[in-house]
Amino acid sequence: MISLEKEAKETNALVLAFLGDAVYSLKIKEFLVKENIAKAGALNRLATSFVRASAQAKVFDSLKESLTESENNVATRAKNIHTSNVPKNSSLEEYKKATSLEAVVGFNFLCGNDQRINEIIKKAREIK
Repeated sequence: MISLEKEAKETNALVLAFLGDAVYSLKIKEFLVKENIAKAGALNRLATSFVRASAQAKVFDSLKESLTESENNVATRAKNIHTSNVPKNSSLEEYKKATSLEAVVGFNFLCGNDQRINEIIKKAREIK
């Protein structure tokens, strides 16, 4: 039987980022709702301020030194993927860092490491 981490390590970095984007967004929204941060009308704007590439790049920068070897490998693979689709409100560097963060979140999700995902979300809350 293949271990969860081995399977996650073998998953394409863009697939990890795709999954991580969804998990990260959901966790941020869950935090905003549980903490009753804003009224319903403002929740989407506030959530967007957490999940945009520039915000995710800051989170990635703050976590970079504390990444495990496996997380660092995933982040490097995600960063090195060639892309021509960069959101209009971010730089290529921010986008690559955001993609790396999302891949790390996706990797931890596949590994069943909810505690690490919560640490990443906590860091995002501190930075914001």
